[in-house]
Amino acid sequence: MRVEEFRAQPERNLLVVHATILVDRPNHKGIVIGARGARLGEIGRRARLELEAVFGTKVFLELFVRVEPGWAKDPRRLEELGL
Repeated sequence: MRVEEFRAQPERNLLVVHATILVDRPNHKGIVIGARGARLGEIGRRARLELEAVFGTKVFLELFVRVEPGWAKDPRRLEELGL
């Protein structure tokens, strides 16, 4: 997962996070998203609850899923992601 945006809106007591989930193959994208977005919604809900517990504030979390073939075997890409 790559965080694209992470900003606080203190006047609204809110943390805004935009993140991209990387997958290696197009069929993996469908698996992560699930039927009518159900699996991605559940991933987002759980992640948001964890972030709210860690930061002690409301979190607006927007997730995207992007296919990037070979990312998991690219040492440079893994380093960029902190893996």
